[in-house]
Amino acid sequence: GVPETKYDIIKGDSKLQLQSIPSNAVSYLLFNTANREVAKSSDLRKSVLYSINQDDILQFYKNNKLKAYSTVSPLVQTGNELKSDPAKVKEFLSAYQASK
Repeated sequence: GVPETKYDIIKGDSKLQLQSIPSNAVSYLLFNTANREVAKSSDLRKSVLYSINQDDILQFYKNNKLKAYSTVSPLVQTGNELKSDPAKVKEFLSAYQASK
């Protein structure tokens, strides 16, 4: 297959035709939580969660991905939408720091 970041090359060539369908394949970011504060603190995890800007991630993939609405599949739209929120990041980070 063609990486989502290269679709424009196919679209720009009149001899080629891009065919795509929605997929439940996912791209995800992992980080090691073993023996780290983030594993112990829900406030710290929430501050990380609200720092993720899905629009920036979609822009990287040239809007050829779907937003995550659940951990099941990008095709399952639960109605829950994760939006980055700097105020919530500060709130949860402050709560985490206050617990120390």
